[in-house]
Amino acid sequence: MNQDETIEILMATYNGEEYISEQIDSIIDQTYKNWKLLIRDDDSKDRTLEILKEYEKRDERINVLRDNKGNLGFLKNCEFY
Repeated sequence: MNQDETIEILMATYNGEEYISEQIDSIIDQTYKNWKLLIRDDDSKDRTLEILKEYEKRDERINVLRDNKGNLGFLKNCEFY
């Protein structure tokens, strides 16, 4: 892989506050640094969205996608891109 290529990572979340930081930290800690993380939260009822917004503020490669579609369920949430 060419080190100049940007990799886009797609993440769908729902009520994942317990593990979301570990998942995102794992991506950040990779040796390959030329990536973008696009995340759509499926209307979580816990602190998932708050955590995502904190990461988005700290790292410009992380982008939380916003829409008014509400809870779409697993399959539709994965079709956001």
